[in-house]
Amino acid sequence: GMAFQLANIARDIAEDAEAGRHYLPRAWLDYKSIAPDAIMAPSHRPGLSALARRLTDRAAAFEASARMGTPALSYRSAWAVLSAAAIYGAIGRKVAQRGRRAWDRRVGTSKLEKLRFMTRASIQAARRGKMTIAPRDPALWTRPR
Repeated sequence: GMAFQLANIARDIAEDAEAGRHYLPRAWLDYKSIAPDAIMAPSHRPGLSALARRLTDRAAAFEASARMGTPALSYRSAWAVLSAAAIYGAIGRKVAQRGRRAWDRRVGTSKLEKLRFMTRASIQAARRGKMTIAPRDPALWTRPR
């Protein structure tokens, strides 16, 4: 869930700003000298893209952690987690890849991409076996500064 939320926050920065919301930590905005009421100013795009990359990198770590836990789940639950991880992971990677242009148009995945992700997740869920679940990175469970 954390991976999906962070990818959504990174993707929806412009949409949230239009609605008067922002979910980026104030300390991050201050570090980049971005005023919360002017997040989408063109001059802030370089700093904003760096913050979005920071979010998507953190989302990727949570995604990896979620994948490692799937052997403990039923097939159906593992399939759901793996499907969502692939879909929202792709969104996060697209935001990071687009950089300053990430908010020029909404980032998403097509129906065909979703179908491919879900098919691949079904196969992964069926093959997940009884692998040992490695301990999670403790840094994932602290608040970002």
